[in-house]
Amino acid sequence: MSGASITQAKSSLLLALDQLNTDDHFNIIEFNSHTNTLFDGLKKNTQETLDIARRFVSDLTANGGTNMAPALSTAFNQMQSIYKPESVK
Repeated sequence: MSGASITQAKSSLLLALDQLNTDDHFNIIEFNSHTNTLFDGLKKNTQETLDIARRFVSDLTANGGTNMAPALSTAFNQMQSIYKPESVK
């Protein structure tokens, strides 16, 4: 993921941040051999959280492996914390 790949991934992530609406919540989950989140949970899209996120993205580097499963589990759990699924009838 080094070189052009990390550069493209970071550019894509910055573009995604620019597309967030004011009602959106987000987090950034970095994963390689380990999983690391920017925030403890999903945060409301504000100028402050966007500025923090952009700095975080700028500091991302390519390290370790590509263990995606813990990152996906973290994302799923964070989404469930604020977007409760409707009960099945």
